[in-house]
Amino acid sequence: MLFPQFKTNPITGWQISLPKIGIIPINLHRPIPEGFVVKQARVLRKADRWEVVLTIESEVSRPEAQPHGEAIGIDLGLEKFLTTSDREFIARPRFLTSLYRELELLRVT
Repeated sequence: MLFPQFKTNPITGWQISLPKIGIIPINLHRPIPEGFVVKQARVLRKADRWEVVLTIESEVSRPEAQPHGEAIGIDLGLEKFLTTSDREFIARPRFLTSLYRELELLRVT
């Protein structure tokens, strides 16, 4: 069962308050860190016990990534293995053809 949103914190002490179910005792393994808000609760049945998985959220400011360097475009193809936007062409690696001689030696012995 998924409870997608809560208006207030559903956890008080060792109990969780779920809509339409009521207050249920829980074994809270870790305290919810300060500044975090419970966003959703998922009730699961695992073997012979019930579990509640909580999703928590916090307002975190993170800096915007600043672009640096030059952008490059890459195209993978069949005739040319790799073509870049700088007009660099890389041929297909031919692993099998370069190993034919070694394969012939292994087959003979």
